[in-house]
Amino acid sequence: MTEPSSLGCQETALPDGRILLEYESVTSTQDIALTAVWAGRRDVAAVRSDHQTAGRGRSGGSWTAEAGTCLLASYILHAGALQPTDAPQLAFVAAVAAANAILTVTGLEVGFKWPNDLLIDGRKLGGILVETARLPDGSWAAIAGIGVNVNCIPPELASSAISIRQKLGRTVTISDLEGAVRLELASVFDTYGKHGFAPIRERWLLSDRTPGMRFQATVNGTLVPGTAVGIEETGALRIQCDSGELIEVYSASSLSDL
Repeated sequence: MTEPSSLGCQETALPDGRILLEYESVTSTQDIALTAVWAGRRDVAAVRSDHQTAGRGRSGGSWTAEAGTCLLASYILHAGALQPTDAPQLAFVAAVAAANAILTVTGLEVGFKWPNDLLIDGRKLGGILVETARLPDGSWAAIAGIGVNVNCIPPELASSAISIRQKLGRTVTISDLEGAVRLELASVFDTYGKHGFAPIRERWLLSDRTPGMRFQATVNGTLVPGTAVGIEETGALRIQCDSGELIEVYSASSLSDL
């Protein structure tokens, strides 16, 4: 991670007693949230910024956006039993929460691409990055980074990405969407804590667009082409290799699009 830096912080008190940190610009909302966790700050619920200069995506990718055009937020999740191994399933939790919030605010239905892409009309609307970090007391927290193209996309991504404004035909207030995502995430995370992954997976499958997509997986150092056929009960991606073999993929780092 880069050394966090920020400009123009405003603290907003939330109904649950925690706070939302909002910035004009940061290196990465994810890095600011991680720093808060490492400092033992349980009072910070989320970090949002109008702009970030070193945003991170999955597998080391970057997330850049013009100031004030995207939802750029990282949400801090606490639970007594939370462990780093929960991170892959929490990406599903965050995606479901984001999709529910977008439907509530805009009426738009969002699809999912394993493991963490939000889609509209087959193009990327947003993405999820979940990381875990340890507090000074030894407990773990998860940081769910959520990025959504709200009112604009970079011209160079016009063929592969889409924004809410582009689909809806009007601008959307980013702070309204952020608040809706925060409330949905609390609700879906509570469901996950009480009932496990099954109901989250069930909701995901209703909007899953992954089956039929072509991927290339790395298996024992060899690139293996295949077609996605489903999501396992654990959240792993099931792929039918061109050779006929069925494999399970647990990490996006071992997968690329074809």
